[in-house]
Amino acid sequence: MIGRPPCRTIQGPDPMQAEVHNVTVLHSDSLGSEAKEIAASLERGVPGLASISCRLMPLSQLDEAIAGPCSCLLMLPDDHATTERINAMVRACMRTNTPAVLVAGNRPDDPGTCDGVLRVEPGTSGQALAGIVSGLATKRSDQQLEQSLRATQDLKRQLDEIHDEIQMAASVQQDFLPNAFPRMHGVEFASMWRPASSVSGDIFDFIKLDDEHVGIFLADAIGHGIPAALLTMVICRSLPAIESINGQPRIVPPAEAMERLNRNLMRRYGRTTRFATALYGVINCRTRRISIACAGHPPPLLLSPGRSMQTIQINGGLLGVFEGERYQQHEFTIQGNQRLLLYSDGFEQAFPSPDAAKKGLPNKRYLEEFQGLHDCLDAATLVRRINRGIENEQGHDAPRDDMTLLCVGAGAQASTRRMLDSTTTLKLRSA
Repeated sequence: MIGRPPCRTIQGPDPMQAEVHNVTVLHSDSLGSEAKEIAASLERGVPGLASISCRLMPLSQLDEAIAGPCSCLLMLPDDHATTERINAMVRACMRTNTPAVLVAGNRPDDPGTCDGVLRVEPGTSGQALAGIVSGLATKRSDQQLEQSLRATQDLKRQLDEIHDEIQMAASVQQDFLPNAFPRMHGVEFASMWRPASSVSGDIFDFIKLDDEHVGIFLADAIGHGIPAALLTMVICRSLPAIESINGQPRIVPPAEAMERLNRNLMRRYGRTTRFATALYGVINCRTRRISIACAGHPPPLLLSPGRSMQTIQINGGLLGVFEGERYQQHEFTIQGNQRLLLYSDGFEQAFPSPDAAKKGLPNKRYLEEFQGLHDCLDAATLVRRINRGIENEQGHDAPRDDMTLLCVGAGAQASTRRMLDSTTTLKLRSA
């Protein structure tokens, strides 16, 4: 009959024995032999207490001993050490909060027992010294652990406060974005906004200027995070889209609006210079005529069913770089079933290159994705399909860069098929 194998119990290390206290024994030159004996006795230790590792140093190297890896000091001055010298050693230990044991008899004007420095009589046994040293070192370790825990809790509280403030900033930024915009004269608007973090360096707006005209604005600050988000919000709210002259409203042409916006930014700059790219267009929804200006931004794209995508090149420098910058204004008419796309440069990393060597690098694959939707006549559907394509490539993770896409559509189908009453805006916040 085969019996049950014997049960073996494997014990882990004693946590107290796993701890080692580094003790420095400082001694007068005449007490070198005695210091060695005391160090050996300390290292033999006391059962149940933490292990002790000793190193010997002359008293003249007190400062070096305190600065080194030391759990506790054991100071052995001889009879020739002056009271002034002993007081200086005690003060040095107290100043640096270093626990210490002073082995010395009482003398006139001696400091006695001080906070963190314990005096013991010469001749105290090595086992007793080991217990005293271990107790002081353990107390210091507990104090350091408590301080570390408090510091960790304070850091966590600060991080929680920062996180709450960032989330509040993200909510404020989203409140600045248009939730919906009515279709005007058959012209529809759709947008997608995907920040790379809680807040975005991209911002956009659809502005109703009158019963026929709509302003379309997209800005991308150089950089990421809260500084970029604040800059784009300032830029968006500083855009001079419409003004009153002699009591009559005047729509500011895009090129003029860009020049005035640039001058405003240049005046506001302090020590820190911030740059941004932007596109601003004004469309007459009745005639489908659009005027547009560009400030260093990726050029708009025009999609037409059954035709190659058209790039609309417009020159203009970044906002906030050159004072007195002049901007070109390009005008064209959106024909039936065409779609105008305005986007930020985050799309250059939206669709990774199939070439492994270039993976993660900016590329032009997004242009192929846009071109593939040339037959998509509904602006809202086009935006949703682009967003779905990004999620298929990247999942629901945060994008590598802020991404914004605006789509303006005007076509014959707007008057013959039932459409939504307002724009579709996709706002996707990063986790």
